[in-house]
Amino acid sequence: MNFYKVFCLLFFISPFQKYYACEGTDFQIDINDVSCFNQSDGSIEIVPTLISDKLPYQYSLNGGSFTSQSIFTNLSAGDYQLTVRNSDGCDSILPNLIKVIQPEELKLNIIAEPILCGNDAKLYTQISGGVGPYLYTWNNNSAINGDTLRNLKAGFYQLQIKDQNACTVSDTITIEDKSAFSVSASSSKDEIIIGEDILLSSQVLGGSSNISYQWFPIDGIECSNCQESSALLFKSTEIYIVANDLDYGCTASDTIFITVKGEFSLYIPNAFSPNGDGKNELFQVYGIGIQEATSKIYDKNGFLVYEGDVLSLGWNGKVNGQNSLPGLYFYHCSVQYSDGTIREQKGQLTLVR
Repeated sequence: MNFYKVFCLLFFISPFQKYYACEGTDFQIDINDVSCFNQSDGSIEIVPTLISDKLPYQYSLNGGSFTSQSIFTNLSAGDYQLTVRNSDGCDSILPNLIKVIQPEELKLNIIAEPILCGNDAKLYTQISGGVGPYLYTWNNNSAINGDTLRNLKAGFYQLQIKDQNACTVSDTITIEDKSAFSVSASSSKDEIIIGEDILLSSQVLGGSSNISYQWFPIDGIECSNCQESSALLFKSTEIYIVANDLDYGCTASDTIFITVKGEFSLYIPNAFSPNGDGKNELFQVYGIGIQEATSKIYDKNGFLVYEGDVLSLGWNGKVNGQNSLPGLYFYHCSVQYSDGTIREQKGQLTLVR
């Protein structure tokens, strides 16, 4: 509340407007400012003093009609010009504008720290304007008179703020549990033949984009810390992956089981017929889990007629581009399996034309 007092002998002239007070007119002004931003509950009250002798007064605000009511209510923030007319009909114009002010707009913003890795969330507030201190009323617990809520679960939260002038503002926020961090592992095949390559892959849900990966067991997996990797397995194996969210600290894991069928095997034919009929044209070795196979082949006199791959290429029965003679030959094969083991085998081979 603000007070102004006008004395009876006040006289002032400016180049723009004439202000004066009439003799015997004396009063005070009580101002009640607007309580809340953009409201219209301000008031101006004119109170005649004990020395006033030109009563009753009439009053005009901002050039409006004169009234005997000494209080102007429902005023918005702004500047007001007051004129007081005494019982002689003399008008006293208040030399200064009366300022009715208002507080800054009361604003509220609720900020949520999300639920991460299954941990509880936290809410806190940003408040501006109004007249503090404030009264906090949360919808979940009105007894908490504070700007922060901790240990929260997913759900709907509302806060109402009331300032010292009973101005209110509210805000709402919904906390969703998006922290369910998980990883799922998959493979290109769940059942393979021993020594067969497969592709392992993983999919992460939730969390940040900064994820680390680790496959176990490491043996047989080409890239154990990649999101995807190839694997070479020789026995049925349970494979699991661990994913870590490096920003939020969440950890998740998943497992898959790969069934490996069969055992390493080797078959070396004892005859072949490179005669151009499209059947059994090459000397090659066959088997399960073979990674590579090479052989040295000798004629019956002990001369080397072929040395090289007999898994994918094979010997076509020629030496230096010329057909070898039919008959008996001898081989010495070296076979490496997918697990790195090596098997040596010797035997006889018949070339038929």
